Amino acid sequence: MSTLRLLALAVALVYLAMVYGGGWLKGDYDLVSQFTSELTTSGTPWARTIAASHVVWGSLGLALLWVAAPVAPLAGVARAGYWLLASEPGVWIGSAFLPCDPGCPVDGSLTQTLHNLWAAVTFLATTVGLLLLAFNRAASRTAKSAWALLAVFWATTFVLMLLPDAAPVRGLIQRLGEGTLYGSLCVAAWRLSAAAHRSRDASAGDGIA
Repeated sequence: MSTLRLLALAVALVYLAMVYGGGWLKGDYDLVSQFTSELTTSGTPWARTIAASHVVWGSLGLALLWVAAPVAPLAGVARAGYWLLASEPGVWIGSAFLPCDPGCPVDGSLTQTLHNLWAAVTFLATTVGLLLLAFNRAASRTAKSAWALLAVFWATTFVLMLLPDAAPVRGLIQRLGEGTLYGSLCVAAWRLSAAAHRSRDASAGDGIA
C-alpha cells in the first residue's frame, strides 16, 4: 500500500478513535449534544490524553496534505485553496494547547477566547480553500461541482451547530460536517494514489517502448 493511502487510512481511523474512543473514555460525554472540543475541556478526566491524540491527528493530516501535494492536479488559485485546508489539522493541534471551558461557551477564559478565535479563522480558511478548489482549472466539471457543494455543506453545518436551537444536536451536526469533509479528503487522497500509480505505469511503459 502506498504512503498516501496509508496516511489517508490513518487519518480516518485516528479521527474515529479520537472522537468516539475519546467520548467512551470520558464516560459522561454526549456525542450528540457536545462539541468535539469538549473532549479536552480543562480539568476534566482524560483531557490531556485526548488532547495528545488531537496533536497526532493534526500531524497526520498535515503529512497527508504534504504527501498528496506533488500528485494533486492543481492549477491557478486552487493551489492556494489546497494549502488553506492545512488549517483543519492545524486547528486540532492548536485546540490541544487552547482547551475550552466547560460547555465551550462564546465568552470565557483567555484560552476559551483564543480557542473560539482559532476555530473561526479555521472555518473561514477551510471554506475559502474549498471554494478555490472549485475553480481548479486542472479538475473536471464534476470535481469542481463536488468541491463547491462540499464548501456549502461545510459552511452550513458550522453555522447550524452554533444556533441556540441546535444545542441538543450540535455535536451531531459538527460530526456530520467534519466526517463529510475529512472523509471526502481521504477519498480524494486515495484516488490520487491510484491515479499516480497509473501514471507511473504509463511512463514505465513508454520507457520500455
